[in-house]
Amino acid sequence: ASTLGTAGDSSWTAGGAAIEEPMRPALSQGADFISETAAALDLLGRVGWLQAEAPSHLLNLATSPHRSALFKVAVRTFFPDLRLGVYSRALSLLLLLKVLLIDKNYDPEAPPRFPQAKQHMSVLVPQEQLRPSTIPSGYAGTLVQASHIHTNEDETMHAYGEAMHSGLVPLHMSPGDQGDWILGEDPIEVIRWSLGPFVWPSFRNIGSWGTERIGVDGTGWPLGEQPPPAFSAYRYSDAALEALVFEGLGQHRVVLIDRSRPGPAGSSSPEGAHYALPLGFAAAAEVRPGFAQFGADAYFNRDGRVVGIARGGRLYTPDGPLGSGRSCVSSHHFLGDYHLCSAWSDGWLHAKLALRGTLFAVVTAIDHLQATHLTWGNALSLSSLEVLPTNHALRLMLSPFVHRTAAVNFNAAIMLLSSDALLPRAMALTPEGFRTLFAAGNASDALAFATVPDARRARGVDTLLLPFDEDGAEYYDILRRFARKYIAAEVRCDDPLVARWYARLASLLPQGELPPLSCG
Repeated sequence: ASTLGTAGDSSWTAGGAAIEEPMRPALSQGADFISETAAALDLLGRVGWLQAEAPSHLLNLATSPHRSALFKVAVRTFFPDLRLGVYSRALSLLLLLKVLLIDKNYDPEAPPRFPQAKQHMSVLVPQEQLRPSTIPSGYAGTLVQASHIHTNEDETMHAYGEAMHSGLVPLHMSPGDQGDWILGEDPIEVIRWSLGPFVWPSFRNIGSWGTERIGVDGTGWPLGEQPPPAFSAYRYSDAALEALVFEGLGQHRVVLIDRSRPGPAGSSSPEGAHYALPLGFAAAAEVRPGFAQFGADAYFNRDGRVVGIARGGRLYTPDGPLGSGRSCVSSHHFLGDYHLCSAWSDGWLHAKLALRGTLFAVVTAIDHLQATHLTWGNALSLSSLEVLPTNHALRLMLSPFVHRTAAVNFNAAIMLLSSDALLPRAMALTPEGFRTLFAAGNASDALAFATVPDARRARGVDTLLLPFDEDGAEYYDILRRFARKYIAAEVRCDDPLVARWYARLASLLPQGELPPLSCG
């Protein structure tokens, strides 16, 4: 998402000239390999010890039709492509291991399956009322539950954190530390080889990706650069970007342009634009040297067709220059090895990449992690645990909706948000950049209370029926009918415990505001 420019060049608009840059010394790479191998062996020992206590799990592995693929992933963990560190390779191995321990017939080419609620009925009854100890959730800072988390389902992930965050696995601060694509390489196949056959998604939500071969004007691949077996070139087309925004990940952030107001979704929007996906605010988040800045505002017409992307003071359009990537070859010298890298030019391809990367970063960090887990889930879970007795009717109603919230949020604090954890390795932000992004989230509408119908009206989409709105309205009505019937039958409106719970809930929200308490 963030390696949009060349190493050492975070320019948004100019592209880059051909360069010769030193590669990391072999001695440094060798030292990293030794320490990473020690961490991987430590991890395998910890996980093996845990699984030895569950013979049925080991039998699942031994009889799985994917055991040969699992073995290949394990081997590649120790014979790496140095551009993909052991952190990524070991995590891929561990996640595959966890899946196959549970379901030996797991099929990565099939749509995902979800457990039925009745499978969890026995663990939904509240067990205690107390005020637990809390810890800050890394760069996000939100206090999450750290004690009285009654689950052992996450022991393997804790073992991963202890091994991978031990200081043995370096956190590369610059893209130049990890090399670049080599001339003639297929990046997708490099990733699939290094991380295993299960990590490249075959499905977008529950529908398979297109397999159509789209030419230069569809994907923007410079002539001759797209290898014949490229996997689903549709991913890079304008049509895929539009589907991502209006049928997928970006729906809830699309807004109707109001030119009477200032800003990217107002008077600054280009001619012909009807909708905006305003993500330019992410440009304020500081990135590490050598990485391009986040941030882009996308614009679409009444039919949801992309008309432009604004970034770094420039408007990119589909009919403008496509731009080109760079490729490198290794050059061996007596005093060290060098990368010889081609020139690259900025254009529409880079703008689309910047938009996709920013959208994934914002939705992952703010909308999903910060809002859903650390704000709403965390506040509901903590307030009910602290205030409501285990047999209170409201506590019983909330229990299925906050099931395992404490465990998930504690894992996020340790596994995702600490300084050496997954998110700082997956994103180019500095510590200050993370704090800036989460501060923007705390102050934004994403973390302000609004009902689903109110949020839909505020976005103002008026010419298209988005799946998020159509299905969201139906789901909201189901939950509202359930809650109203249950509360009318089981909960007293004048119960002082309900008022105390509601006040505690509001106090745990970053903006501290909820509508007046009512039973309506």
